[in-house]
Amino acid sequence: MREYSAAFKANMVRKLLVPGGSTASALSAWSGISQPTWSRWLRDAREKGMSSQSKPPLRVPRRPAEWKPEEKLRVVLEGEGLEGEAVGELLRREGIHEADLVEWRRAVIAALGPSSKT
Repeated sequence: MREYSAAFKANMVRKLLVPGGSTASALSAWSGISQPTWSRWLRDAREKGMSSQSKPPLRVPRRPAEWKPEEKLRVVLEGEGLEGEAVGELLRREGIHEADLVEWRRAVIAALGPSSKT
C-alpha cells in the first residue's frame, strides 16, 4: 500500500471540503486513489477539526475532453511563444499534457486555415 504525506492528504481533503467541490468518487477517478481511501481521509480530517475554512484547495485538473473550446483556445494562445520551463509551468498550472496542447494548437490552425470556398 502506498503511503502519502500528511501535507498531500490535507491538500486532497481540502478539495473535498470546498463548497461545490469534487466528490470522493470524482477524485478517485482522477487520481487513481480509491474512493474508500478518500472517504477515510475526509473522516479523519473532520475528526481533527479541519473545515472548508482551511487553506483553499488546488484546482482539480479535468480531463482534456471536458474542456470547453474557449478554454482550449485560451491555453493555446497562452502557450504561443513559450519555450522550455515556461511551457512546463503552463502545462502544470492547467493540468494538461504537452500532447493536449499540441493537438489543440493543430485544431485551431486547421479551423482557421484557408477555406475551400473561394
